Amino acid sequence: MDHYIKTIAEQINWKELKFAGFKFVYDDKKLSLGVYKGSKHFIIKLDEGRDLYNIRTVRYRKFKVVEDKEIKGIFCDQLQDLIEEFFKFKYINKLVWG
Repeated sequence: MDHYIKTIAEQINWKELKFAGFKFVYDDKKLSLGVYKGSKHFIIKLDEGRDLYNIRTVRYRKFKVVEDKEIKGIFCDQLQDLIEEFFKFKYINKLVWG
């Protein structure tokens, strides 16, 4: 696994998400990590120039996209909060940055 993907995975506490049934996929260029569960997809892409993340959230219903949003300029310490909000998921062991 590429360094960027491994870093993103650690920042979102991937082990807890995997235990909760989330799945992961990354792109060929190894700059984005997709987290999905059911019909919801949360794609985290590194903006190398700014050292920030861009987030794309996609929801499907009956194989059709019903929501597709993008949020730019996200810091690593915001990722877990955004995942909780999007998936209506609560981390048990939330990482604390500081």
